[in-house]
Amino acid sequence: FTALHDVAEEQLHEIITELSEGVDLSVVGWDDSLPQDPATQVAILFADFMDTERLDASGTEPLAPLLDRVGSIESPADLPGVFGEFDRVGVSSPVGTFVHQDNKDATQYVFDIRQSGIGLPDRDFYLDDKFADILSAYRDHIATMWQLAGWGDADEASAVAAGVVDLETKIAEASWDKVRNRDPEATYNKLTLADVEAIAPNLRIREFLAADSVPIDIATINVGQPDFLTAISGLLTDVDLDTWRDYLRWSVLGALASLLGRELDEANFAFFGTTLSGVPAQRARWKRAVTLVESAVSEALGQIYVERHFPPENKARMVTLVDNLIAAYGDAIDELDWMTPETKKAAHEKLATFR
Repeated sequence: FTALHDVAEEQLHEIITELSEGVDLSVVGWDDSLPQDPATQVAILFADFMDTERLDASGTEPLAPLLDRVGSIESPADLPGVFGEFDRVGVSSPVGTFVHQDNKDATQYVFDIRQSGIGLPDRDFYLDDKFADILSAYRDHIATMWQLAGWGDADEASAVAAGVVDLETKIAEASWDKVRNRDPEATYNKLTLADVEAIAPNLRIREFLAADSVPIDIATINVGQPDFLTAISGLLTDVDLDTWRDYLRWSVLGALASLLGRELDEANFAFFGTTLSGVPAQRARWKRAVTLVESAVSEALGQIYVERHFPPENKARMVTLVDNLIAAYGDAIDELDWMTPETKKAAHEKLATFR
């Protein structure tokens, strides 16, 4: 599978490089929407990421719409709306969401709200003394990134970093540990919006959902850690707004640093890649660019890839392979001595649903 991945990566690189030749990025603004044409979407994203001189010169300009949103916060009541908008675009805030099959009814999907909002992998990095060196390095990293972004001198950056880590520590204290989070019963709490408003009034769940593009007429949501939402509701008013703004600015910078100029990108990797994960060097930039395009416009890139490298005869071969696998599974079921006829019948019915 690794060999297949490497071949596909090279094929995608060839396609994307060809499409991006001659792209004029000077006519594309940072806040412009991508055109609908799949080939143009792919070309612009790849060419932009590979144009390191343009990214270096732009600094944090690409972040301006998100940073302006943070700057518009005037009261704690404004925070949930920003959390929702950031969740929609993949920037961390104390509340994360996702959709999945209902753990108690596989025929239904459920909208899930879970604890989030810390920059390190787990609450223990903030609360366990054995991670003190990592936490200190993280604090220094935030200060370094703040200075590289041009948002303050060394003293100002250190003060901001201390405030951000202090807030993230409060969020970590409210977070459940890994053991409790693995309990499927404890994390299954389907609540109405009125229920959520009762346990976390300052979260303004309807405003959060609207900003996250979730219909506010949703009947129920699953709240993974109800008391975490209660704690966050308290922090929204207990922590001063300047700290919340700094925290959210850092969330934006930390989430998107790898897409900015080389100085910020390399500093970001130095901490999260090397210090935290032990990876000595980043992947080749073109490989990172291919991954970016795949993740951002996978449908567009997939259409082009299929046209070039997955002709109808290849699809027919794969269909035959899958049909043979299903037939083999069916034969294996028939040969099982421990299954009753009724169980085998049910197994065949389930196998027939595979696609």
